[in-house]
Amino acid sequence: MKKIEILDEKHNIIGNAEFETFIQPVEEKIQVQTLKFQSILDSMDLGLEILKPIDDNITDFVYISPANYITKISRVKHDQIVGRRFSKLYPQAVESGLLNIMQEVYKTNQKRQVTVNYFKNEKIYDSFSLTIINSQNRLNMVVSKESDETLLYEKDNLEFENSLQGIAILQDGITVKCNKAHAELLGTTPDVLIGRIFDSQKTLAEGVPTEEIDVIINSVAMKKIYYHDTIVRIRRDDGGFSFFRCVLTPITYNNRPATRVTSVNITERKKLEQDALILRHNLSKVQGMTKVAIENWTPENQFNWTSEIYEILEINPDDFNPSDDLIHLHAIEDNIDLKTLAEKASPNKPEYTHLVKVKTGKGNIKYLYMANVCEFNKKDKVCNVYGFVQDVTKETLYQMELNETNEKLQDSLNSNRFLLKEVHHRVKNNLQIILSLLNLDVRYNKKNPEVVIESTRNRINSMALIHELAYKSDDFSCNVLDYLHSQLNILFQSYHVKNINVNYDVEDMELDIDILIPLGLIINELVNNVIKHAFPNNVKGEINISLKQLGDSENYELIFSDNGKGLPEGMDILKSSTLGMTIIKGLTNQIEGKISVIESIHGLTYKLVF
Repeated sequence: MKKIEILDEKHNIIGNAEFETFIQPVEEKIQVQTLKFQSILDSMDLGLEILKPIDDNITDFVYISPANYITKISRVKHDQIVGRRFSKLYPQAVESGLLNIMQEVYKTNQKRQVTVNYFKNEKIYDSFSLTIINSQNRLNMVVSKESDETLLYEKDNLEFENSLQGIAILQDGITVKCNKAHAELLGTTPDVLIGRIFDSQKTLAEGVPTEEIDVIINSVAMKKIYYHDTIVRIRRDDGGFSFFRCVLTPITYNNRPATRVTSVNITERKKLEQDALILRHNLSKVQGMTKVAIENWTPENQFNWTSEIYEILEINPDDFNPSDDLIHLHAIEDNIDLKTLAEKASPNKPEYTHLVKVKTGKGNIKYLYMANVCEFNKKDKVCNVYGFVQDVTKETLYQMELNETNEKLQDSLNSNRFLLKEVHHRVKNNLQIILSLLNLDVRYNKKNPEVVIESTRNRINSMALIHELAYKSDDFSCNVLDYLHSQLNILFQSYHVKNINVNYDVEDMELDIDILIPLGLIINELVNNVIKHAFPNNVKGEINISLKQLGDSENYELIFSDNGKGLPEGMDILKSSTLGMTIIKGLTNQIEGKISVIESIHGLTYKLVF
């Protein structure tokens, strides 16, 4: 079975498909006009595919001229392709999404470039680039096999340097280019590594003798090998050892063959594997001390069990026939009998395993591990099955618990990612609010920078206090009364206020940070006005703050009042263009509220419904 893989411009996988043969034989042939200079096109090592739509709906394309490179890898003649439908010749390309991209290019006139990886035996056998263009109502697909990646690395240098994967280019046994991630894997820096001869003696690759490492690197560069994937242990410059997963692919760099090395650090994974190996070793010792039931089964449903099966299933031997399928009789949930399992085996793969959930004779739930080997006759039919059954309940429950823990950890990780994203979003919004208020302040107080600094500081303190309280909660809300107490204390300390007493009539409630921030800034402006204007000459006074929810609705009512000197006669504060009122009205609109002034004998009273 073969496979193709389609990648977009950023090397993200668009789609893939499996197929038996690269090209499908097609009887239907459409007459098309032969191109001039076809012989030139045919002689090109990396040629040009030319197709045209078969109808106005662009449901498919017909070949006018195939690329010589494609005819080589598909091992078909030119005449076998010309005049044939693309979808019929290459159904795997249709399944992988390539036809959709071709249709998109033809309809939009927007050029697309994709990479096609051709797999054989789960290894990349060949790879080429397709540049798809609509030219004069014909679809041109430029097939590129060779490319100098020098300019690519220079163009995308920032992406290259910031990649989390280690990337290096080896040429003539020398590291000619690498990013920071690759150098760190080797315990050094790019400046030290670039220009240095690759030392294969420091490298131990799994399944590859040390003396063959240089040969493999050279073979990849010369395209004798198109893809090499291996696990490598290497001694770092700092003396330690690291494990990498390395993928070697051929490239052209500075117009000469080279090898691209992509590496991922798997040191921690290898450590875990070693720990797991020790665990399995210890587990095998434990298993050696446990009961294991041996079984023999024939297709005629004849069973032979050792006596341990009765202990495992907690049943009385006298109550059951040893020739019965005892596992099948006690299995629950997704039961698969031995006959069904044996049918899936083959002479090439005679072994099979299965985890069975059973209910024992005493009503206990157990998990049993079954391992079996099939014996085949001359007709490749199963004639005997041998195996064992072991109680792995403890291990299975532990694994299930571990999986549950991993799921919870993943949920927690996702929650933290959401929290971080939310924090970034809110910080951005709040900085925008601060900037807007600062611009207003500068406009009104451009000759008094001290006033601008002081008011901006108070507003930032107000917003910071809300964030501090909100981030201690799980839903970005905070207690309003706690906030008001803290905020007014900060303001009074900032202005050294000792002559004003504050009375609170605030319900025990929590508000979302998106509401509380503008509300807090409004209260901040009102308190500032009181401090500056309501009680001259340190006359003692009071501020009263009331905040309640209006019945069962989602609306709230804030009443803010003082018993100070009040407004000058005839002044309408809501029509005032002072900085404070401009800010208050703007923030009121932000929370979709309405503000009004209530007349009183002494002082000033604001009513805000939001």
